[in-house]
Amino acid sequence: MHLSGTQLILPGITRRVHATFANFVIADNAALVQHLQHLSEQPMFSATYLWGQLGAGVSHLLEACCALASDMQQSAMYLPLSQLTSASAALFDGLADRDWVCIDDLSCLEAEPAWQEALFHQFNRMQQQGGRLIVGATCSPKGLAILPDLQSRLASGLVWQVKTLSDADKIAALLQTAQAKHMQLSETVVHYLLQRHSRSMSDLLVALETLDSAALRYKRKLTIPFVKQILVI
Repeated sequence: MHLSGTQLILPGITRRVHATFANFVIADNAALVQHLQHLSEQPMFSATYLWGQLGAGVSHLLEACCALASDMQQSAMYLPLSQLTSASAALFDGLADRDWVCIDDLSCLEAEPAWQEALFHQFNRMQQQGGRLIVGATCSPKGLAILPDLQSRLASGLVWQVKTLSDADKIAALLQTAQAKHMQLSETVVHYLLQRHSRSMSDLLVALETLDSAALRYKRKLTIPFVKQILVI
């Protein structure tokens, strides 16, 4: 598979929100975000392993790293393995010359021995040539049923747990995001969303985008009945 020098996201990959560090809700992850934002200052190879439960923001941070690389005119690639299940191990070919390689959904490696071996060699190539490898999963390296040598490589870098947001953090983040979009969103409606919708922050942000578009299209206020109608909840 040929990867162009400017590609950040492969064709066909779904991105529900434009993820950056600016729209990531930091809460208890300040040290982690600071680490990722300063990776570009490291001239040699670095490996960072991010893990957290679904909705904690692991994928957001990986995409934000690619966005940062693009802003700095550095090459990057984001690979969400869960969306690439039909791809061969050749997927990893040509990644060694990237400044940033961000690989998501590492649990998908467990069913793909060829992918495990390919990532092992990718790690070694980047270790020799330089670059920033950032990977994401829902468990720590020890929790992955993969080749022991690859598991050891992944655990040899910095391992960070992405802390899940509290409900208070989510409410504050949604209200802040709505204000930035000039949306008239009440705290009552936000509480309703948390009670009736997925509590994943990424899902909540997608819901906010949907509501913003619907409110503009139908020229309606964001009342609970309107939210219920649009999101079918």
